[in-house]
Amino acid sequence: MILSHPLRAQKMQYSIIDGDSKEPLSYATITALSDSSTVLGGTITDAEGSFELIISKNIRKLEVAHLGYATLILTAPFPKKGTVIELDIDGELLSEIVVEGEKTSREFLIDRKVINFGNDLQSAGGTVLEAFEQLPEIETDPVTQTISLRGNSNVRILVNGKPSSLNNADLLDQIDASQVDKVEIITSPSAKYQADGASGIVNIILKDKVIKGLAGNINVEGRSIPRYGASGNLTSGFRNFNLQASAGYRYNLFINRAYNNRVLKTTGSFQEVSTRREFDGTVKNISLKADWFINSKNDFSLSFNSSENEHFITPVTTIANVNNGAQIVNKLTNFHSHRTKVYNVNYRKRFTDENKRYIDFDVTLTDNQNTLPSSAVVNDLVVLDNELFYDNSILNIASDVFWTFSEKSILETGVLYTMKTINNLQQTESNGDTDILAYKYDESNYSVYALLKNQYDKLGIQFGLRSEYFVSDGIVNNETEAVEREFWNLFPSLHLSYNKSDKLNCSLSYNRRISRPSFYSLNPLTTINDPLYRREGNPSLTPEFTDNFELGIRYNNQSFSVNNNLYYRKTSDIINRIFLIEDDITIMQFENGGENHTVGIESTVAQDITEQISLSVTATGYYQHANPDINDFYFEDQYNYGLQNKLSYTVSQKLSADIQWNYFGRRRGLNTRADDFNVLNLAARYKVLNNNGTLSLRFTDVFRGTIYENERISNMIMEDRKWLGQTRAIVMSFSYRFSQGDVKLRKQNKKNYNESGALE
Repeated sequence: MILSHPLRAQKMQYSIIDGDSKEPLSYATITALSDSSTVLGGTITDAEGSFELIISKNIRKLEVAHLGYATLILTAPFPKKGTVIELDIDGELLSEIVVEGEKTSREFLIDRKVINFGNDLQSAGGTVLEAFEQLPEIETDPVTQTISLRGNSNVRILVNGKPSSLNNADLLDQIDASQVDKVEIITSPSAKYQADGASGIVNIILKDKVIKGLAGNINVEGRSIPRYGASGNLTSGFRNFNLQASAGYRYNLFINRAYNNRVLKTTGSFQEVSTRREFDGTVKNISLKADWFINSKNDFSLSFNSSENEHFITPVTTIANVNNGAQIVNKLTNFHSHRTKVYNVNYRKRFTDENKRYIDFDVTLTDNQNTLPSSAVVNDLVVLDNELFYDNSILNIASDVFWTFSEKSILETGVLYTMKTINNLQQTESNGDTDILAYKYDESNYSVYALLKNQYDKLGIQFGLRSEYFVSDGIVNNETEAVEREFWNLFPSLHLSYNKSDKLNCSLSYNRRISRPSFYSLNPLTTINDPLYRREGNPSLTPEFTDNFELGIRYNNQSFSVNNNLYYRKTSDIINRIFLIEDDITIMQFENGGENHTVGIESTVAQDITEQISLSVTATGYYQHANPDINDFYFEDQYNYGLQNKLSYTVSQKLSADIQWNYFGRRRGLNTRADDFNVLNLAARYKVLNNNGTLSLRFTDVFRGTIYENERISNMIMEDRKWLGQTRAIVMSFSYRFSQGDVKLRKQNKKNYNESGALE
């Protein structure tokens, strides 16, 4: 029962919860109305489902709404201060479109930004890698497909809170954007997250529905360049069980071209290089999951994911030596086979009927096998055969405790054991000689953390401490270069938030992070994708340490919002890249040493111009001063900046469109300078078949602005490079959602894998 009090002008405080699970509903919308339904104000609930609103005598109705729930209208006299208001799930038949947002929206929590993917037009028919190219918060290199946050590529990518043994680009390219529910960008992680990753964490949360009945969807896509694919999923809920299955297939063929003028300082020779690179590959994946809701206080889940990513990479490179007129044609043939399987078991025990006190147990095993043969032909003569077998696995065993002492005081604590292994074998035949190189590497990480949250009126405080003991052992060629490492470190975190009003709030945070060398930079074995470029890992690398400070100020009303973040980052013992020349080949190596200081800003302004038209503008930029402990660098002062503009127009209930313009400003790193470029993308969507089907059309890089030009300068070489890819394309996709029987959302005891540091 909701009790009421006589109306008078005052600040009221309420909480909104799920009427079934009793969990708080964050970011529910509250609209204040007059008797004639004129909008007089409004707000949204915070992460704990609470909100404040000044109730004046003119406000006669409050409309409380949340996606997937029946809208509740409260009329004067309103409930008394502190009342808990329950929302019920919409009882109508549930096609998935009912519970999916139409627009990509952003939520700002105390330690992260949450991007709810919705049905974003610019990601229709694409992969997560393509979707990330549309997000101003994430930097995606158009050539290398490297993911960066705030100018630092040391980013930890998680899927449902779990790490992958694949590199970031391969992982993101095999996930369809349609599978994603939301993405968490955590630039200031708390102590509950594993401390690895200097610039932060990007956590991709896939759609995971718990229903009663049968529902599913089918997606197909094709584009003007040779690419097509299809995916689908099916969910069935009955009695105390929920079963989910999904599968996907994608074929992709694209060609890019690169031009490079190289000056070798050691010999004075000048080379003109042109490369035609063809990528031809397929991605197949399947996912199965079963949930058993034993009773209101016990859940048990099993899941299995399998992916197979196979492709040929065939660059043909023409090298003309201007000094002597010699010319060679080098053709590489690379075949990559990546097979990954992920097994997960999870059990949660609640001590209350809702998720206010529980203990969680989780075991995840990721097994990744790679076969990477390559061969090189120079002027029709075979000069190299390279066989590389690369297997690795990750085992996580974790337990977490979440304990609510009161509505304003929460304790989280947990333990985690992580074991990673890598086993490589490489055999190279060149000029009649055979060279065999074996590399084995194991690491174990033992972690424990505690995190305490308290809310004091308008001030929120979150303090955490994490302890990690790390040990690793690497063996190259039967202990000829054995490497052992051992570290014990403490990682504190502090987050403060202050809600000045229901429209204005600010936050301040600090954390300490570590960047342990990745498999990529440790592994001395490598594939050969470019006849003029080779990477050599360094098994002796030691970690980087980073101290992060961040200040955030946010303003939001019904139709206008501003979000500003200012950050400072200090990194010591940085891992530097150095470049050597051997037989005209550029060799990139890694060394520790020195420190850098980075200061930057991110600012997003969003405005609903009319009920049909909305505009968002995001500006980013940073400046970094580096003091590397190496001689092979050219720029101590580095910078980058960019701008994204997006205009969305809802033409009708069935038709919507948007236009996006991205500007990538000039960039300077230790050894590189890059020119600016810009990209214009168009998209439209039309609903068909009683709104259960969706036709989407995208036109990417309309004016082919993605021409990436940069210079790379080191002590031994100077390069002027240009890259042109097949970025301009027309993409068509179709999706259809179906259901059978009385399909409704059922009670969902959320596990929130992403909330648990021990489940990373």
